[in-house]
Amino acid sequence: MAENIPEYDSKENFKKIISKLTEFFKTSSVELISIYEDNDINNSAVYETHIDGKKYILKHYYIDEWERFDRETEAIKYFNSNQIVKTPELIFADKDLQFAVYSFEKGVNLNKAVLSSNHIELIVDCLKSLFSLNHQDLQNIFPRYAGRACVMFSNYFENINTKFGLFLKYYDNLREDNQIKLYCKKENIVERFQKVYTILKKHPSFDKSTENSKLTFNHCSFHLQNMIFDGSKLSSNLCFIDFEYCGWDSKLRVLADFLAYPKNKYLDNNLKSEFIKKCEQKLELSPSDLKNLTLITKIMSHEYTATFLNSITPQVLRRRRFANANLNEINYINNELARASENITKLEAELL
Repeated sequence: MAENIPEYDSKENFKKIISKLTEFFKTSSVELISIYEDNDINNSAVYETHIDGKKYILKHYYIDEWERFDRETEAIKYFNSNQIVKTPELIFADKDLQFAVYSFEKGVNLNKAVLSSNHIELIVDCLKSLFSLNHQDLQNIFPRYAGRACVMFSNYFENINTKFGLFLKYYDNLREDNQIKLYCKKENIVERFQKVYTILKKHPSFDKSTENSKLTFNHCSFHLQNMIFDGSKLSSNLCFIDFEYCGWDSKLRVLADFLAYPKNKYLDNNLKSEFIKKCEQKLELSPSDLKNLTLITKIMSHEYTATFLNSITPQVLRRRRFANANLNEINYINNELARASENITKLEAELL
C-alpha cells in the first residue's frame, strides 16, 4: 500500500517498485508513507517504509542531469564500508527504477534542535574527515565534480547567472497582472538583485592564489537538515543524509555554503563565529582562506537568493511535485519569493 504517490510519478512505475520490494524482502507486507507535509520541499520522493513491522526509508530519485541516484548510492556504499562519516546503511538499490532503501536512523534532525558548542565540534570534525578524502585516489569511486562546483572564483558568479537567468526567462513571459510579477515589482526584486550582484562582482578582496588548492569532497547539501544527532549514545556522532549533489569541489565553497544557507534555523551569529574558529584550528585555514571565506559566504548567500527565485519556475516546480504530492504550490511560491526578498534585504544591509 502506498499513500501520496507524487503527481509526476508513474503509477505503473510505482507498482514495479512495490513488486521489487516484495521480491527482495520476500514478503507481501509493504507499506509506504510519504514523510512530507504540504510545506516540505525536496528533490526526490522519500517514504517511511514499513516491511514486516520494521522501519526503513525508501528514496525514489528524480531523474535529471545531476545523476542523483548514482551520486548518492555511490557515496553511501563507500561510507558504509569505511565509516569515515556515519550514513544510513544502503539495504537495496535498483538503478533501472531509480530507487533505494536505507536503514531508518533514530535521532534528532539538527535543524530542529537547539545547537550547542558540542554540535559545532562534531560538525567540524566530520568536515575534517570528509576533507581527508584524496581526489587522486578516489576518482574511480567519486568520478564527478559536485553539483555546480566552484573550482575557480568565477564559477560562483556563473552559478548565480545560470539560476537568475532561468528565473528571468520565466518572469519576462508572465502577464503583467500575474501575482508573481506584481509581487516582484512591488518589492523591486529584479533591480535590487542586480544591484547586489554588481557590488559583489566588483569586490576587490578575493585572493586568487588560493584557487589552485586541492579539491575536497563536498557533500553539497552540508546543512543542518541533513544531519541526524543521536544523543542517546555515549559516543554520539552525526549521521549524514542526502548526497544527491556530492562530488569534488573547493574547500571554501563547502564552508561558505554551510554559513550562508538561510534555512539553518538555529545557527546564529555566535555559533557561526565558533564554527569559523574551529575550522581555522582543525582545517588549517590560512589568513587568505579566512579573508576569502567572508566574501564567498556573501556570494553564496546571493546564490541562494537566485535559488529561491529559480525554484518557482515550472521546471523546478515539476521536481517539487514529484517529491511531494502534498505540496501547496501557492504557499510554496509565496514562501520562496519572501525568502528571496529577505535575503536581498540582508545583503543590502551588509553591502550598501
